[in-house]
Amino acid sequence: MKHLRLIWGLTLTLALVLPMGVARGQTIAGGQEHSLAVMPDQMITAWGGNSYGQCVVPVPNADFVAVAAGQYHSLGLKSDGTIVAWGQNDYGQCNVPVSNGDFVAVAAGGHHSLGLKSDGTVVAWGDNSYGQCDVPAPNAGFVALAGGFWHTIGLKADGHVVIWGDSGYGQWGLPGSNSGFVAVAAGGLHNLALRGDGTIVSWGSNGDAALQVPAPNADFVAVAAGAYHCLGLKSNGIVVAWGYNTNGELNIPAPNADFTAIAAGPYHSLARKSDGTIAAWGYTSPAPVGLTAEELGIIDFTVVPSMPGAVTALLADVSSLPPGNGATFTAAPGNTMGTFRWSPALGSAGTYLISFVTVAGVVSDTVTTTLIVLPNGISARVGGAFSWLSALGAEGTYDVSFVASDQGGTSTLTIPVTTYNSGCCTGPICQDVQRRPTQTLSGRAPKTTASAPVMSWTGNPEGGYFCFPYCCYEQYPVNLNVEAYSTTPESDLDLTCPFSPPSFFITYRMTDPRLTVPATVQGTVMVPLSIDAGASDPDGDAITSLTADLSGLPPGNDAAFAESQDHSHGTMTWTPALADSGDYTVTFSVANLMYATETTSIHILGPGSVTAVETGAGSIFSARVTPNPLGVDSRLQLVTTRSGPVGVQIFDARGRLVRDVMPQQSIGPGRHQVPIPNTDASGRRLGSGIFFYRVVSSEGVLVGRLAVLK
Repeated sequence: MKHLRLIWGLTLTLALVLPMGVARGQTIAGGQEHSLAVMPDQMITAWGGNSYGQCVVPVPNADFVAVAAGQYHSLGLKSDGTIVAWGQNDYGQCNVPVSNGDFVAVAAGGHHSLGLKSDGTVVAWGDNSYGQCDVPAPNAGFVALAGGFWHTIGLKADGHVVIWGDSGYGQWGLPGSNSGFVAVAAGGLHNLALRGDGTIVSWGSNGDAALQVPAPNADFVAVAAGAYHCLGLKSNGIVVAWGYNTNGELNIPAPNADFTAIAAGPYHSLARKSDGTIAAWGYTSPAPVGLTAEELGIIDFTVVPSMPGAVTALLADVSSLPPGNGATFTAAPGNTMGTFRWSPALGSAGTYLISFVTVAGVVSDTVTTTLIVLPNGISARVGGAFSWLSALGAEGTYDVSFVASDQGGTSTLTIPVTTYNSGCCTGPICQDVQRRPTQTLSGRAPKTTASAPVMSWTGNPEGGYFCFPYCCYEQYPVNLNVEAYSTTPESDLDLTCPFSPPSFFITYRMTDPRLTVPATVQGTVMVPLSIDAGASDPDGDAITSLTADLSGLPPGNDAAFAESQDHSHGTMTWTPALADSGDYTVTFSVANLMYATETTSIHILGPGSVTAVETGAGSIFSARVTPNPLGVDSRLQLVTTRSGPVGVQIFDARGRLVRDVMPQQSIGPGRHQVPIPNTDASGRRLGSGIFFYRVVSSEGVLVGRLAVLK
């Protein structure tokens, strides 16, 4: 019986094994979005999704010895043999029958509930649309139960398995000898059974390779199953996981050791250690499952723990990132949330796995986020999914084509797909049951031109109808994931599939954000210059950052760049010094998960002896100093076209103010003469050299050069 002691509390899509004569213990269970655990004080701790009140344990929360979790409902077994049920009750799954007593175990399927009596009989209630509550005769001798989406599995004391309910995916088709079993588990559409020799038998739907027990298939002491993934516990305390892993269901947190019990929700996993602590992983906290970003883009997201009681620690393991990565994770006060931020540097393209660990008392919750970093220069990325189940009688091989196009060209990807019909067996056992190949293939399409989009695919190009006992067909569609990416700037990449019947849809679209800046700008020394930058995203995604690289301007400049709070626009300001005439560049960058740049070329004019600004047809705002070089009779000949304030100043060659020749005063339109003295503000005669005048008015700014000779 050593293989029975560790199997209990495995619920919704997993086993509950509590053989008579084996002491009930602390248990764990997983529902669709919630988790349950019986603590040492026999109180239930519940956490996760609570949309139906499935985490609100009825009072008194005491004397519990086992738990089970359906999709959105919960069950608790008390030490007096009664069952308490709460949460969603649309199918009556919380209406425990009036003979509520003498129970020794509980289990739950998607929307149905199960109780095992001490006399070995099973009581079932809730959703019975597939007969999952119709216990077959004789209803006696049961020692363990498990509930799948729409089916139920029971283990008898003599070691054989009984299955009832839905069999549309072969859930009834137990392979080999039906004997010698000591534990059972029910996945969404598949089953597991543990033999006394420590090996696992699997059958039913093989979606995501849920039936492929990793080698060596030996020395197991417990089994559990989620919707499409499975767990096995070895006698040395190590957990083995296989099947579906989109949400990190298989990413067992380190150290993988010293576990004594396992459980699974549809998309997350649970395990208890010998010291009573509980580890949870998979789809249990609202952290993104995966993100794709471009080098120099910005990955920025929050992790919000959903745990019972006070969160004592919220941590991130970023050890998989490249050395010197600069990634940060900041936990808020009280560990109510945490923020992860990373801008992948050039050369860091690859795939990385980040783990976030939440600790609350004895419960630790680990979620993983997969980060895919694309090489810099990819301007657009589009993915699509193709799923097709051919009609019976339409078996054969078909060419399915996908087309990716943008301004850079067109690429075509053609994938041969094959559909089968295995025929039908009419007996209870199919000796030669055909199954679809479980391998996942991949490929790439050759580029028609150097600038055309790149295309690739992964998936299973084989599918069809496969028969199980009594002509129960299991349907396997062809499933393909196709991706295209482009390096064409501001790409309008599109991905289509002309195959008929249409079985294709776009799953994601990522496009570089757009920048609007002038290509060229002209300015003048001593005249303030401003450049506006606008940022947007064709996909409607928020802009995370808008910056300007000012390193291409002359040293000691006063240039600055300010962006708006939403990063949608910004302004660069700069007043070039007298010595700053020449050509410069400023590079503007915009980033969210993708990254783009635009460059503005700036030409700065030096000061001249004559400067003019055209203000309208036939009218010129202009200034000239005569005579020049400066003498006692030198005058500034100024032409204005409208009334307004005007000021005149003189600067030396280093840009220092020498004197205000004419402080700001209002003058009308016309020609004006302003005396230009050859002394500074203190009356000292100006030394020989080059000086500059500046005229500031509502019409603009004029700058000119003065020569002084002694």
